[in-house]
Amino acid sequence: MGKKGVSYRLGLSLGVLTILFGFGVPNLYSQAYGRIAFYAQSANSILDDGTKNPYQELATNLSLQSGEVENGLEYAADIRMAEYPADDEIPRRVSIYNAYLGGKFKDGHIGFRAGQMWLNELGALGSVGGFLGQVKGSKRSYGQFRIGGFGGLEPKYLDVGYVNDIFKYGGYLALDGENGRSHSVGYVTVRNTGRMERSVFVFTNFLPIGEDFFLYQAAEIDAFGVNRDSLGLNYFFTNARYTVNNKVEFQGAFHHGRSIDFRTLTLDQINGRPLEEKDTRGFLFETIEGRVTYLAAPGLRFYVGYGQDRGNEGEDTTGRLTTGFYSSDLFHTGVDAQVSISRRSRNDGSSYNSWIVSAGRMIFPKLYVSGEYTSSLSIVRFVGINNVMIETRPSSRRYSFSSMFYLTRAFTLLFTLEHTGSDSAQENRFLSGVTYRF
Repeated sequence: MGKKGVSYRLGLSLGVLTILFGFGVPNLYSQAYGRIAFYAQSANSILDDGTKNPYQELATNLSLQSGEVENGLEYAADIRMAEYPADDEIPRRVSIYNAYLGGKFKDGHIGFRAGQMWLNELGALGSVGGFLGQVKGSKRSYGQFRIGGFGGLEPKYLDVGYVNDIFKYGGYLALDGENGRSHSVGYVTVRNTGRMERSVFVFTNFLPIGEDFFLYQAAEIDAFGVNRDSLGLNYFFTNARYTVNNKVEFQGAFHHGRSIDFRTLTLDQINGRPLEEKDTRGFLFETIEGRVTYLAAPGLRFYVGYGQDRGNEGEDTTGRLTTGFYSSDLFHTGVDAQVSISRRSRNDGSSYNSWIVSAGRMIFPKLYVSGEYTSSLSIVRFVGINNVMIETRPSSRRYSFSSMFYLTRAFTLLFTLEHTGSDSAQENRFLSGVTYRF
């Protein structure tokens, strides 16, 4: 199907959803919530040799979610459409993250969904276009069990449709408790043209102990794969936080390997646009760090931490010392401020600093403005589906100014101006958008 066919079908679908939402059966939509957003951005990069690379994007996001039900219909739609007027070689892109219809019966103990969906219990492997069935047990003192099974096709990430000859199926077992406590184990099998391509066990664990400590863990273990040398632990992440008292907090994190969640990737990341250092840490191959945070005054927190990172497999480990503060209503001025500096040391003895300085304030009852300076940006490049390369550019600088205008409780306007410079290129960028929440 061509671009126009896809656009017409999606446009018709959005129109039908809007009509149903506005004039449909009240008991189906009275508790629904969602968002419609339109964005336009324009950028112009100028290389040192004078070459200019214009970039324009028009994007639309639609999300619609039924309210929580125990008996009855449930549904969700989460769709993104984008086109690029300045470059005919970039195809119009349509991404469908959720588009399913389902129901719950017997006070939520039996449920099903059909369509395209993302199963959170399976982490980055949770995208499937097909069917899900779930059975929930009775509540006990130790929690409530859920068991689910699914089967379907592998959705494409930046287009409407499914990957040819790929079928995936599996299931999960979860135990949910109070205060968000959750433990789950899942199993995913991927078959290619009828042959086993990969089978993976997925584990997640969120454990709050009292009000002072929580632990979150996630892991992927490959049980079968074409490359048998890579079997075993593919990914592990853990994050622990302990509040000593009302002023001091300790936090530690460790992760190894990569588990890429394509649902949350932006086109900036896919296209290799510069990102702040903190935004790329989840894409590092390995990192371990600890941090201490001190509450100096209401709304004012200072922190210091140390970590060691490996950007890509096979690279040397680098050290990272981070310190700074963040505050809301700094000294009762109404200013939200953050200053962060990371000192990164390489094994060859060289080092560089990465800065983040930002400040924002509500200057009128409905207008919030902010500015930010960032140095030492990084670029995440995707090579294939699972291969990621991270490039660090210590000499890069970015200046940005943003304004958020809250027209009503539902409508919001956004404007952003940005300048990014490095040794090899300069880029100016403008972004505007409008969001309607319902």
